[in-house]
Amino acid sequence: MKDHPFDFSRVALVGGGKSGTAALERLQELDVEIVVVEDDEVRREALRRDLKDVPVPSTEEFLVRYGLDWSTVAVVSPGVRPSHPLVAGAGCVISEAELGYLCTNAEIAAITGTNGKTTVTRMITAMLRQGGLDAVGCGNLGLPLTSLSPSVAIAVVELSSFQLLHCETFHAQVALWTNFSPDHLDYHGDIAHYKAAKERIFRHQSPEDLRVLNADDPEVVSSQRSPGARELWFSLNDTTSYGLRGEEVIVAGEVLVKTSEMKRTLPHELANLLGASAVARDFGVNRSVVAEYFLQYQGFEHRIEPVGMVGGIGFFNDSKATTPASTLAAANALPSSIIAIGGRNKGLDLTPLGALCERAEGLVLFGESAAALEELFSSCAPSLPRVHAATMSEVVQHGFELAQRVGARSVVLSPGGTSFDWYENYQMRGEAFKGEVLRLAQRARTGGGE
Repeated sequence: MKDHPFDFSRVALVGGGKSGTAALERLQELDVEIVVVEDDEVRREALRRDLKDVPVPSTEEFLVRYGLDWSTVAVVSPGVRPSHPLVAGAGCVISEAELGYLCTNAEIAAITGTNGKTTVTRMITAMLRQGGLDAVGCGNLGLPLTSLSPSVAIAVVELSSFQLLHCETFHAQVALWTNFSPDHLDYHGDIAHYKAAKERIFRHQSPEDLRVLNADDPEVVSSQRSPGARELWFSLNDTTSYGLRGEEVIVAGEVLVKTSEMKRTLPHELANLLGASAVARDFGVNRSVVAEYFLQYQGFEHRIEPVGMVGGIGFFNDSKATTPASTLAAANALPSSIIAIGGRNKGLDLTPLGALCERAEGLVLFGESAAALEELFSSCAPSLPRVHAATMSEVVQHGFELAQRVGARSVVLSPGGTSFDWYENYQMRGEAFKGEVLRLAQRARTGGGE
């Protein structure tokens, strides 16, 4: 373990999900006393069955049995709110990502941003690996940083604002910020707190380290960054060292490929590729390897993912879009579309979605936010065709019928809200959408109606 200022004598591990259990395994390698605090009853009982030597109380039980002052450090899982008693009242709080950082010797390439951070993490990891480097994508991506093998040379770490909020000594040799827009305000309370959490990715960087920044995002440009580290900027709007010049993609100041040669050239994907290439080149990946990746890139699942054609209408799964900004990006990428929006709002201002009146042919409203969205569009775009759906089957069927009626070319699931009203995660929501599109296609082929 790296040198650190923390006292791990008594650890309250708050949250027993995937990252929490990974942190537990790492902590059990140390000579520490551990209590796992879990408020989900089903998960708590499962942990109690599996962990014979580790107490697993609820928060209320922990406070009664141990008291707020028992722990010398609280290790919190992503999503545990700042208002949680063991976060708000603990003397020392760190995230699972911070613990993982302390336990690895890998070089760190850290990625954050409101949108695109998972995609960019995967892009960087692929470029590094194709360049012959031992790199593993982890963090918010799915593999907890605490689960990383000690032998890994480069950790490409996706970091959410939840994780960054409690990173205290985390030092990234490379830090990339994709973009910034309002998000997670139900967690952070206000946009200033959210942005300040993102800015923590630059803490502890030295002159030998690198920052990769989006020159097209004014909030990223104006971010608070300690002086000293090297900075590279990427942009779609000028010919920076990582940018576009007409059809020419400029990487490290040289023409890499032409957009006409690429399979995917959606604006936000080009921005993601440019940022990722800056990281890969800084790690020494050969220019030809980066060029090949640009030429072969075909996108990722749940991110404007082509699903299929039914009756001449294309279906796209963009379930990963959980903010208005990401939904608007999908609408810009796929004009003449029916956009399926809804889900659970996470405290965000939905009024930016009013821009869909100029970018979409119609809307399917669904989930908990459907009523608020109906109110919004009744006011700002009363003539924009829209329908309501109570199930994912209806989202697909109603979207298809509306597309036929107004002459739209595609139906896009791009919710702008979380999945937690109907599903456990955005992946399940996207899979449900794809399954319903498949059933619609089967009905169309067998004459069961379009």
